[in-house]
Amino acid sequence: MPNQRKIKAGELVRDIRSGATDSALMEKHGLSVGGLQKLFKQMLATGIVQPDELCARNSGQESSVVLEEPRAVPRVPLHFSLPVQMTDRPEVAGVVEEISGKGLRTTNIETKVGEVMKLAIPADRLFAIEPLAFEARCRWMIRDGAGSRCTAGFEIIRELSGSMDALIAAIQSIPLEGRSISDLDPFEDEDEEITETVDLATLFTHDVTSSGSFNFRGINQTWFGRLLQALPIPALLVDPTFHVTFLNSACGNVGEGYKRIRGRAFSSLFPDASEVEKANRLVQTVFSTRKPESSQAEIEIGTGKVWGRIHLRPVRMGLSRSVLVLVEDLTHEKEQLALEQRHKERLLAEIAERRKAEVALLQAERLKAVGELASGVSHNFNNLLQIVIGNAQLALANLEEGDAAGVRSNIERIVRSSTVGSGTIKRLQNFARKRVDQSRSEWKVFDLSEVVRQAVEMTTIWWKTVPEKSGLSISLVPRLTDHCKVRGRAEELFEVAMNLIKNAAEALPQGGEIRVETLCDRDQAVLRVTDTGVGISPEHMGRLFEPFFTTKQSHSAGMGLASSFGIAKSHGGAIRAEGRPGGGTVFTVSLPFVREDYDLEGSSAAPDLPSSLSILVIDDLEPIVSFLKEGLEHHRHTVLTALSGEDGLQLFRETPVHVVICDLGMPGMSGWEVGKRIATLCEEQGRPKPAFILLTGWGDQSEETGLVAESCVDLVLEKPVPVSGLLKAIRGLLRSQ
Repeated sequence: MPNQRKIKAGELVRDIRSGATDSALMEKHGLSVGGLQKLFKQMLATGIVQPDELCARNSGQESSVVLEEPRAVPRVPLHFSLPVQMTDRPEVAGVVEEISGKGLRTTNIETKVGEVMKLAIPADRLFAIEPLAFEARCRWMIRDGAGSRCTAGFEIIRELSGSMDALIAAIQSIPLEGRSISDLDPFEDEDEEITETVDLATLFTHDVTSSGSFNFRGINQTWFGRLLQALPIPALLVDPTFHVTFLNSACGNVGEGYKRIRGRAFSSLFPDASEVEKANRLVQTVFSTRKPESSQAEIEIGTGKVWGRIHLRPVRMGLSRSVLVLVEDLTHEKEQLALEQRHKERLLAEIAERRKAEVALLQAERLKAVGELASGVSHNFNNLLQIVIGNAQLALANLEEGDAAGVRSNIERIVRSSTVGSGTIKRLQNFARKRVDQSRSEWKVFDLSEVVRQAVEMTTIWWKTVPEKSGLSISLVPRLTDHCKVRGRAEELFEVAMNLIKNAAEALPQGGEIRVETLCDRDQAVLRVTDTGVGISPEHMGRLFEPFFTTKQSHSAGMGLASSFGIAKSHGGAIRAEGRPGGGTVFTVSLPFVREDYDLEGSSAAPDLPSSLSILVIDDLEPIVSFLKEGLEHHRHTVLTALSGEDGLQLFRETPVHVVICDLGMPGMSGWEVGKRIATLCEEQGRPKPAFILLTGWGDQSEETGLVAESCVDLVLEKPVPVSGLLKAIRGLLRSQ
């Protein structure tokens, strides 16, 4: 073994002195770079060759291998990329791999053994590294087998500026984020937030640049630069001053002249002024948090523009940092979104038109029903008038005969018939009136059975009058359970009941029976309408509650059941239809049952009125004024009367009153205006405002909430109002005041 080593060393000495290159030596003797270095160390240690021989041999050969001397061996390994460059030629740059107070090892700095160089390590505020300049002599240099990477060892001669000891201390204090992934301890600094900066030196090994540059100025010559150039989408690099330092060739697909963008502010690429500040904010966020961000905007590259998703990611080469910007073209997607938006808007417009058509048809169908109901009402009213006129004539006759009991009986019949007629008119008005949205807080509790009873009375035109004209017989059997209390709008549920009864009557072209039931089933109040008619085919059963669906051709717009379905649902209930065996259909409406003990009539005890109130009555119809005056004076109240708004205001200026009762529709000045004028007078004169009651023959005024508030009206009552009802309203107002 010793002879073999000696012979081999002798052969090497002859080869070295004959001028053989390192590559030739390794090929001839089958050695690696490490094996060749080991033999050189042995030769130096035994004195077979001298260091000067190797230095002289290296001075003329770029591919030589020089042995490290012990004093040049670095002591502090670096786990990140620390840039170093020549002070007078910054383009000659590399990376420090190891360092000590006496020397350093670098990669990618081309030099010669024995050459003295002035080197500099730039400052980096992020890692608290101060600039350092020094003179150093190259003591050795090696190239790898492929010749693409050179490593050199330098001995520090003297410091020109800065402190090597301070640099080493700063390096040792650099946080974990600067190290390569292989150096991370999984149990170290568990609470430290991990950033997401891409270290290009760790991604592309130590020969990131073929020129030896580890800053972004030579990016085009790096593997990373080549990778960016190969991307099919625009890629840019933005430096810490927010300026563009690199663009790949894919930017040319957006617009010509894209190379002129280099050096411009990144925010200047955004034509929309509102995006400029956002762009700066995004870049600042990426630099400060070292985490990726993304946004969508229109970006201008050269002569072209592109709408895209902009991805920003932090990258670094050593201590030099940039933001990588990738632009994902979303122009097609945006066009698709715009197309979808137009489709959506068109669909919404069509839905709005459909809803308008539904409302118009529903109102038309309701008006048609009103016309039919009016025909029935006129029939009923003729009967009522017959009762009223007949009993009035009998009352006069009994009066002449002195039959007081007979007169009283006649008058009571007149009052009952008039009350029935009044209720019929109010229900007809409520049914024909356009619906106004009403919040749930304004809903009232009422007896569903009473509402259904009124619907039965109102629909006699469909199940009695018209069929009898045709010689048909339809019997309606009501089975109504009292106190089926529900909360909601009585006029809407009245419409539901009326629609179902009308639908049942139309299903009996040959006559038959309709059963109308109400009942309380656990927590549900139920309305059920059953007919013995022709029934509904299975294919139509699932479409009964669709708007415009009808099997009656031109006789119906198909909105009655659809409207009923919506009303039941808005009241927290449901409606369903079922076919009966042997024919006929059953419609069932289920609504939430109210168990609380509400006073449905509002007849709670109230304090009696003062023995005498001063009341001003204003109405343009003298018979109404006379009736109210006589009725109120009968209860020992003082009544002032006026036949116009102006006369009423004049009386109010002269005489204070407790209550004002005013008609709504009067020539010259409406009741709303009278209420407003009275409120203004009270404020000007410092007088308390009296209770103000508005009487109207136009039906419910609940939709006029703005006028009510503006006119300071306290209560609106529908005519006709009995004196007892008027006194009850006055009592309630005074109690609330």
